Amino acid sequence: MNEQEKASSLSGVKAALRDGRNPFPLDRTTGPLLAEGTRERLMGLCPLDEKGKPLMMTGISGSQKALAAAALLKNCDRAVIIVPDQKDIFRWEEDLAFFAPDYDVHPFPLVEEAGFHVTFTGTERLRDRMQSLSLLMEKKKAVILATSIEAAQKIVSPQLLKDHALTFTLGEEWGREDLLEKLVSAGYERVGQVERCGHFAVRGDIVDIFPISEAHPLRIEFFGDEIDSIRSFDEDSQRSMERFEKAMVLPLSLKEEKKSILFDYLDGGLILYDEPQRSEENLNRYFKEEKGNRGKAFPWNDMVRRGRKGNREIIFSLLNRSLTAFQPVIFGWQGQSMTNYQRQIPIFIEDLKSLLKKEWKVLLVVPRASEEEELKEILKEYEIPLSSEMTSSSVCLVHGVLSGGYEMAPEKLALLTAGDILGKQKIRRVRGAGKGRQIRYFSDLNPGDYVVQDVHGIGKYLGLKTIELSGVHRDYIAIQYAGNDKLYLPVEKISTLEKYIGPEGGTPVLNKMGEAHWEKIRSKARKSIEELAERLLDIYAKREITKGIAFAKDGVEQREFEDTFPFVETEDQLTAIDGIKQAMERPVPMDMLLCGDVGFGKTEVAMRAVFKCVMSGYQAMVLCPTTVLSQQHYKNFKDRMDSFGVNVALLNRFTTLKEKKEILRRLKDGDIDVVIGT
Repeated sequence: MNEQEKASSLSGVKAALRDGRNPFPLDRTTGPLLAEGTRERLMGLCPLDEKGKPLMMTGISGSQKALAAAALLKNCDRAVIIVPDQKDIFRWEEDLAFFAPDYDVHPFPLVEEAGFHVTFTGTERLRDRMQSLSLLMEKKKAVILATSIEAAQKIVSPQLLKDHALTFTLGEEWGREDLLEKLVSAGYERVGQVERCGHFAVRGDIVDIFPISEAHPLRIEFFGDEIDSIRSFDEDSQRSMERFEKAMVLPLSLKEEKKSILFDYLDGGLILYDEPQRSEENLNRYFKEEKGNRGKAFPWNDMVRRGRKGNREIIFSLLNRSLTAFQPVIFGWQGQSMTNYQRQIPIFIEDLKSLLKKEWKVLLVVPRASEEEELKEILKEYEIPLSSEMTSSSVCLVHGVLSGGYEMAPEKLALLTAGDILGKQKIRRVRGAGKGRQIRYFSDLNPGDYVVQDVHGIGKYLGLKTIELSGVHRDYIAIQYAGNDKLYLPVEKISTLEKYIGPEGGTPVLNKMGEAHWEKIRSKARKSIEELAERLLDIYAKREITKGIAFAKDGVEQREFEDTFPFVETEDQLTAIDGIKQAMERPVPMDMLLCGDVGFGKTEVAMRAVFKCVMSGYQAMVLCPTTVLSQQHYKNFKDRMDSFGVNVALLNRFTTLKEKKEILRRLKDGDIDVVIGT
């Protein structure tokens, strides 16, 4: 199940539950029970209650992080989780909804200031931020999710926010003019009927206010100057929902100097850092892209130091590595992410039977009725018993949404999601734009992406904004440039944008709107492209007349080897394999570069090319950037090629001098077909 399907599934279930419907009720007990069991095990192994030094859990990944976080929340009602980027926020929301369903989980987004009235999108981001601050101020059970850039932002102090908040209590007296004046001063807009956050309306003895920190508006009814009732109501149906004795309305904006940070609102809470090295890199990138950002946020070390006051720190890191600003107590997590079977049902059933034979408990989490029905049919076909409880002789199936499963050997527990078994399929209908491609769909863009606009140059995509001009609402693409410059590009002009392409890991400097610098860059690039084109024409002309190796066409062995690949090839893999094979079969020197993200199947493409080379009577060499990767490739190549009589050798820093000499001798004699090394 892909990210879009997961989002649809989770939001659909939430909407149904809000409306009182129950199409596919989510389990709310299994996740907390797993978290409680994990807490009991952790209490005996690591110092969860020890104050002072942070605790770093290594070897932890995927949904296990939310499991551990839910276990740690048993000791604390409030937490702030710092994640590397926006994609991780959705994963955390999803996983915490399963393991800690009783907690309010809220984001803390960046709020961009604009020189005119921005509706809907901008207000929603401000509402999310103020809801998070309100939850922490009122010490409610809550988890706040933020990237390092969001958490490091300079904001007003908790005391200042409290001082400017309006508090309404039953029986309290308010002067009408005084109340209206304070609402306007707090940034609220008077309208005929409240429709969104930041509105207020007056009708006789009733004042409706839609607080920026609440999901629904408040209706305050007066008897003279005395507050007679306070209740929330549905802004669409106008029906009352819940009564209150007291309510607080936070201001929309404050002009006071911003010297505080999100952590200042967390008093005696828990701070969890998810892969802090990546978070620190992203914050440093934010400072590098524009000088003005240094005045908006605290540096990494200052942010961590401010959070350390009175709060407990926990670090989640897959690798045991040295971290800036931390000297933690290290604890090894005893669990691993679940294998993704990609619909290889026989392999899944074999592993499942093995787990049940070893008396493991197996939990299956499914998000939708269609997948539940399909999995029940599979288990029934292979005579795997189902149970409503977790036992060592059957599979327990529960309704829930989780990003992925895991295996926990100490507890003899295996948790699988429907996606682990049926596969997480890629979206094929609309292909995302790669670097440098013209952008055609909003799905091609994520907030924070660097883009290039024809006229103004390099900027950063902020999101889609709905702007009201002269009473008309229109959607615009918001792009941040250097300084406080922002471009609001009409959505119909999206074709003038391209994704930025640059050095891997590099951070571009944002251009300033209206300067001639961008035009100079374009002119220089145009000249460089023309010079490069001339050199390439010369190189490729020489290449075409130079004789190269024409490798043999695919034979039976090639097809048998490719059939041993346990997964279904993606479209991109098949396209790359076909292109590389065609180039190998031509009698001219080959010149190809294969690009792809981690986990997208580049190794399989390379492995098939190497096998084709060997089957044609030649030797192959695979160069790796690291020793660890060379060992991984050696194991994978050997496992796949041994049965075909292909001799594979490894050369890296762990190879002894004697072994090295022997490998080189055998390579020279033709006894070794493939050598892998650094």
